Order: sequence, then structure tokens, then C-alpha cells
Amino acid sequence: MKSPSISIRGSGLTLSVSEGFSMIEIIVVLSIIGMIAAFGIIAGIDTFARYNFRSQTDTAVALLQKARSEAINNIGGKKHGVYFADTNNLILFRTTTDYAGREAGYDLKIDKSKAVTYTNACGGDQVVFIQLSGQTSACGVTLIEGSKSITITINSEGGINY
Repeated sequence: MKSPSISIRGSGLTLSVSEGFSMIEIIVVLSIIGMIAAFGIIAGIDTFARYNFRSQTDTAVALLQKARSEAINNIGGKKHGVYFADTNNLILFRTTTDYAGREAGYDLKIDKSKAVTYTNACGGDQVVFIQLSGQTSACGVTLIEGSKSITITINSEGGINY
């Protein structure tokens, strides 16, 4: 299609008006949009990773609190604890001794993230709370994911801090 011509009377000048954007303008706009999208994707992935790590921390703390509460309330007349070494789950259990002597029918299994590693400074891979008192050995459970880590500390009276 031919560009329209505009004549200015009396001056003898003729101006051509072209419509649309040049190829350079389009490339610049698309590259700016691409950079904004790349930043958004990177920020979104980082936000999701932080959310997942925090969610795993909250789940571990909630299970520890539930085990302590059930032990204090003497549910089933036994000790309660949380087992961290299972490859797929965090396990809330009821026992007379430790995880090996638990009532398997009582187990409450909660999925855990494959990206998070749990290390337990309590000796073994479990925290067991004594019935009626909620006491346990003072220790800590550390969650590690990449460069992030957080330690959940448990004092000898069963207090849980993170």
C-alpha cells in the first residue's frame, strides 16, 4: 500500500507520512518484555522455594507440638514422638520405648519434601516426649535445603522453639 502524501500549499513542500513501527522499535519492545518476564520467573521460583522450605518447617514444628500435647494429655497412656528418618514421611507415633517399639497402627504419616534434609541432634532420628510431663532430652532438629537451614530447638521440658 502506498504511503499517503500531504501537500502544504504555497510552500512547495511535500511530506510523506509512513504508518507503523520500524523493526528496531519492535525488537527493543520485545527485548524489554523478555527481560521483565525472565526476572518474574526467577523471582517466582525463589519465592516458591522459600514457601516450600517454610512449609516443611511449620509441618515439623506442628508434629512436634502435637506429639508433646498428646504425651502431656497421656493419650493411650504412652509416650509420643516424631520420627524423621523415613525417606518419604514425617511420622507421629505412640510407643512405650522408642520408634522401634511403636504401635504401627497409630502412625500418622505426613509427606515430606525430597529437597529438605532433616538432621537430628537428639541421638537417633526421633524425638520422644514422656507422658504426663512432655519432657524429652534437650536437642535440636535442623532442616537443610540448599543454602538455607533452620534449627528447631527442644529443651528438656519439651519446649519447642524455632
